[in-house]
Amino acid sequence: MLAGAEDDLSDRGKALLGLAALSYEWNDLTKAEREARESCEIGRCLAHEALVIRASLILASIQHARGQTARTRQQFAVLLARSQSQQLPWLYREVLVRETHFQLADGNLESAQRWRTLCERPETSMLPLHQEREALLSARLLIASGQVDETLSLLASILSAAHDQGRARSETEALLLLALAHFQRQSLVQAWQQLRQTLALAHSEGYLRLFLDEGQPMSALLRAVLPLSEKRPPASYIRTLLLAFTHQNEQFAPGASVPSLPVQPLESLSTQEQRVLRLLASGSSNREIAETLVVSPNTVKTQVQSIYRKLNLHSRRELREFLRVSLQ
Repeated sequence: MLAGAEDDLSDRGKALLGLAALSYEWNDLTKAEREARESCEIGRCLAHEALVIRASLILASIQHARGQTARTRQQFAVLLARSQSQQLPWLYREVLVRETHFQLADGNLESAQRWRTLCERPETSMLPLHQEREALLSARLLIASGQVDETLSLLASILSAAHDQGRARSETEALLLLALAHFQRQSLVQAWQQLRQTLALAHSEGYLRLFLDEGQPMSALLRAVLPLSEKRPPASYIRTLLLAFTHQNEQFAPGASVPSLPVQPLESLSTQEQRVLRLLASGSSNREIAETLVVSPNTVKTQVQSIYRKLNLHSRRELREFLRVSLQ
């Protein structure tokens, strides 16, 4: 392969990796899988081990999101062995951080504690961002172990550095963990204060997996603060996240107990309102809906207002966000 063509292919592989990471964060798992597989194939074609491992790491994350526990464990075992054999210590630790994060989300604290013994000392060649990922994982372990005071101190340091250096994703994640830490100590008001900041930052980026990958503790926190958020902008985003948790439980864990959520189901709408909702989802204007259903525009306006009230929404933007999750 010519050098120029190889460089172009490498750039495409890296671009696809970035797109896969975004699609995963937006919870579009099908698209993320397609992009990650293509990136992985390019990595194999170029013998680019780091690209192969990173793309495979996204695929492992997708498997976990789909509830494929056995396949996820097997994939992480392969990735850890591969990164060790290729003498890529920083990448080995990156894979281990992600695996441990998922173990904690699954409530497997005993397995997650293994990370402490394997990574007691920081790798001197690690970039500051990788060190930060490990510090965030340490915070998760402290929360899971009930060591909240130590967690708050560590997260304050991470948050300050991330904010000063403009790392918005890390800042958002640190705020989220602060909210979970306060929730762990049953300080709901303080948890809500931190979570409001998290939601404000995350909403503009369309983050979903940031919350979903925290597992049951995050779901419980969102359910607890929803009454505090009513009639405020974060409310629709919280409902979207809770709906995503429910959808994930129902789709990828058949038979699992799904908690009762304070989210109005679509079935609360009348038959006519459901017809209007489908037309709204297609992008039709009120006048177009009126012409389709052979009713007056004022009737459509009243029905749209009723839909918003029943679903506790306030705009078409919030409605699109709600439908993107509930109907995917």
